[in-house]
Amino acid sequence: MPRIAEAFYVGLGALVREARLKRKMSQEQLGDAVKLSRTSINNVEKGRQKLLLDAFCKVAIAVGEEPQSFLGRYLESTKSAPVEKQIMELDAQEQQFVRDAIAKSKRKK
Repeated sequence: MPRIAEAFYVGLGALVREARLKRKMSQEQLGDAVKLSRTSINNVEKGRQKLLLDAFCKVAIAVGEEPQSFLGRYLESTKSAPVEKQIMELDAQEQQFVRDAIAKSKRKK
């Protein structure tokens, strides 16, 4: 995985973990809610496993977040690499989702 994409998934995984802990959920509980194993949730939180877009949405909702706002919050908080470089590492569908999340996040301010 390219370094920028790796940083993206590590950062996003940390946000998933933070939200899960805030809701006092175990990895197993989150996994059961989204039909992933506890090991998969652990790997997502550590940035070692990518989530398909539908799985990301399910995870966000399970931890009480709106998917686009959740992603937008991560992107606004990252300073490790320019957002556009991170976006370019994603596939076309993921790129559009991220751009929509950023636009929605900016409208809420």
